[in-house]
Amino acid sequence: MLIVDQEATALLAATIEADPEANIRALWTAQGVPEEMQNSLVAGIAAKAQPGAQVGPFTIPVNKPAPLMFVL
Repeated sequence: MLIVDQEATALLAATIEADPEANIRALWTAQGVPEEMQNSLVAGIAAKAQPGAQVGPFTIPVNKPAPLMFVL
């Protein structure tokens, strides 16, 4: 049986969302990934996240899509 502390889970989620790059770098550092490799990986992710970037068969939208609205 898994017991989950909801308050701790919420705090962890907020921390991860606050600075996701710092969190992934901390994980990579703990796993022994060299800083040069981390920099390369982050640069690649940043390049692919730019509007208009081609990622495989997909193109990152230039304009932010309108939010979906549901009418009940």
